[in-house]
Amino acid sequence: CQPCVVMAPDLFRGHPWVEINRSGMNEEGEDYETWRMNHPEDRVHGDIRAAAAVLRETYGVTSVAVFGTCFGGGRALEAVAGYFPDEVAEGSMMPPPPVNPSACIAWYPTRYDANALFGKDRHSYEYQSSSPSNQQQKQQTAIMAIFAGEDIIPGALPSDAANLQTLLGDDDSVKD
Repeated sequence: CQPCVVMAPDLFRGHPWVEINRSGMNEEGEDYETWRMNHPEDRVHGDIRAAAAVLRETYGVTSVAVFGTCFGGGRALEAVAGYFPDEVAEGSMMPPPPVNPSACIAWYPTRYDANALFGKDRHSYEYQSSSPSNQQQKQQTAIMAIFAGEDIIPGALPSDAANLQTLLGDDDSVKD
């Protein structure tokens, strides 16, 4: 039996999306898009990478799996690809090393660009570090993505599911 360490970082830092009475607004009077702007991509991805770094450095974990639902499902797929936004907030530090997960479950993933992450013309997300301990060999990743049937959110459409399936099938970095 192998020990298992689980970490669930609060990517919203105590400010999750809670819609009030199907109004499309939260308690602060924000719609979803306004609320999302309170969570910049570079900070969210930095938090995901930092969580994986803590697991490896503090707990000696050698294999990391990522799991995300909805917004987090898209971020889990981005973690597999090593994605980090090109534009970072002013004053931001060098991000932690990529997650480089061995497994990914993306449950109802939304708001990701499958072609940029896994397509033939994908963006290369190279991590540069002066520390030898932060240099990781990219490994193959087992990916399971679960979709609903009739969704209208970008990334979760049936056509998005079909596109992701095709791209993952053609990607050598994806473990079958």
